[in-house]
Amino acid sequence: MASKTRGASDPPRLEGRARNDEAEFAAGRRAAILDVATDLFGRNGYHETTIKDIAAAAGISSGLVYSYVQNKDDLLFQIIARSLEGYCTEMTRAMAGVRDPVNRFKVAYRTYCLGVLNNTHQTLLAFRHVVSLPKDVRDRIKALDAKSIVTLEAEIRACIDAGHFREVDPFTAGAMAAHLAQAWPLKKWLLSTHTSATEFVELALDMVLGSLSAHKVGPAGPAAATRGRARARRP
Repeated sequence: MASKTRGASDPPRLEGRARNDEAEFAAGRRAAILDVATDLFGRNGYHETTIKDIAAAAGISSGLVYSYVQNKDDLLFQIIARSLEGYCTEMTRAMAGVRDPVNRFKVAYRTYCLGVLNNTHQTLLAFRHVVSLPKDVRDRIKALDAKSIVTLEAEIRACIDAGHFREVDPFTAGAMAAHLAQAWPLKKWLLSTHTSATEFVELALDMVLGSLSAHKVGPAGPAAATRGRARARRP
């Protein structure tokens, strides 16, 4: 069988594939460094962990780490940024094809909560150490944080416009809902003795829906509210 004649366009395609392979390898190496750093920062402390420690745990040289990050502050920024960007990406992906406004918000908020639960170390690092970062780095983190809240804001606004949620400032409501989700990593040592992570997410969702509902009726429904009023009228 005759072999395929190589055309002049073949080398560029091969070069492009090689560049893609190199980019994927670099992205994988960067992700591995961030994973190792996140684990060490979480277990040993941010200030106590050095680039040398991270390099040793990752099985690479300190010089190679510095080819991916400028310094330890930049490393912390990349860890937090990856989480915040991931929240936005996952919420958007999860809502694809969901049309009902309330269901879209439920999906978005549940996804956000699960993202926070899966990034406990990153959340704690943000709360503890962002304040000590240079102002320009703090501003970049704030912008990414606001972007994730804007995603929740848009879904809350849609629910308000459809008459499902009462009139509130949607950005403030989104920020408060996000802060509620962050209670798990901040108080996991206590909350985990009373409930599971899954139950926490569902309770947080119920609380947010109950507070925003245009009808101000909680998950128990109108019948429970009627029974409550009847009991209140009894002598």
